[in-house]
Amino acid sequence: MEKFEIDFAKREDKIKISQLIKLSLKKTEISSFDYVAGLIKEFGPSQYSLKMTLNKKIIGFHEFFDENINTRNIDEYEFKEDVEKYQQKRGLRGYLFVIHPDYQKKGYGSAFIEYEKLLFKNKFDYIFGSCDIRFNNIEFWEKHRRIICNHLDSNKKIVAYETIMDL
Repeated sequence: MEKFEIDFAKREDKIKISQLIKLSLKKTEISSFDYVAGLIKEFGPSQYSLKMTLNKKIIGFHEFFDENINTRNIDEYEFKEDVEKYQQKRGLRGYLFVIHPDYQKKGYGSAFIEYEKLLFKNKFDYIFGSCDIRFNNIEFWEKHRRIICNHLDSNKKIVAYETIMDL
């Protein structure tokens, strides 16, 4: 693995990040992420969002929001554990995580997650986020987080997993 850098994403990165999102998620055909890419292109990344660069090229991005797990609509969830303990803690929601296709399955994604643990350890108590089943990447997330609940559609079919990592 080549030497990479991780830093907070800046407003001036917004076009490159938007292009990375579209390229990385091209195979999924999930239109909601085109919307997210458009928002980032227009407004820039959020306060806690990170970028991974290699040879001055952005190869990874993780969008974060300062949010507790208890702010979500829990009626659509089938919990595997009690999340009550997180309601008084400070959470960080990972919303969108992408690695350029040329760098996937080479350790860059895992290195990115490990860096985030160290960076946010004293600022937040946990990081959580959804893993849409259409990405077919729950095995990756289970290396770094644990599944705390299943997100169900109106037919009670699993459409995503909520994952969490204590810091």
